[in-house]
Amino acid sequence: MKKEAKKKCPTKKDVKKCQDKIKKLSPKQKGCDELKALSDNDVKNIHKLIKKWNKQKITQKFCNQGKGETKYQYVSRLAEHFKKKAAAVKAKIDEMVKKTKGGKALSKGCNAIKHYARHLVEHTCKKIQVANYGCTCEKVIKEKKVCSLYDGCYAATVLQYKGNKKEIEKKNAAAKLEWRAVGRIECLLKVMGGKDKADAKQLEKCVKGPQISTKPLDLIYPKVPSKPKCQLKGLDASARRNCKKGAEIKGKKKR
Repeated sequence: MKKEAKKKCPTKKDVKKCQDKIKKLSPKQKGCDELKALSDNDVKNIHKLIKKWNKQKITQKFCNQGKGETKYQYVSRLAEHFKKKAAAVKAKIDEMVKKTKGGKALSKGCNAIKHYARHLVEHTCKKIQVANYGCTCEKVIKEKKVCSLYDGCYAATVLQYKGNKKEIEKKNAAAKLEWRAVGRIECLLKVMGGKDKADAKQLEKCVKGPQISTKPLDLIYPKVPSKPKCQLKGLDASARRNCKKGAEIKGKKKR
């Protein structure tokens, strides 16, 4: 079987495009929204009624035929008992029906086609928003992991640089010491190897004279560069902030 193609993540441009499309749609059908609210309320009330009915207990004394009770008396008693129960349920249903009055009047202000067309576009746009949010946060998580590795690499490199610098400074100091010693030896050799007899004053100058310059051995230690910003393309501060806080998408809470 062929592997399914990876779904393309919607961009901010895609989200804006669908939001602009919603703005151009006909206004919300207020009557449709009110009808939906009534419908939701009816369902809620029915569920309450069912729960209430389920809580009604039929004790054993109503189910068993009593001593000296004829079958006619037994059936009559059961009928009367359940008649009262049924009447209570009917009264509740009548009460619920009264609450739904005005539905016909509301339906006049509801264009079902426009209502569902708008609902479909809004639903599709919401899916695009959620997908964009998910993809963006995946990038934020990836960026965090990558930058965490980079931070460790940068810190280790700086530590190594500082350690190397100390070692190099010690070796450089020793090299300068040798450089000065070699300079004095060269001076002594010149004085002693000359045609004239070695001059004590000149020899003294070679030993105690001015310090031999070690400037040729001076090293330049570059400054440690500041750590550059670590960030992936396509992410901005708002995306990082939203994903960090688990922010809500407009009209939809993160679950």
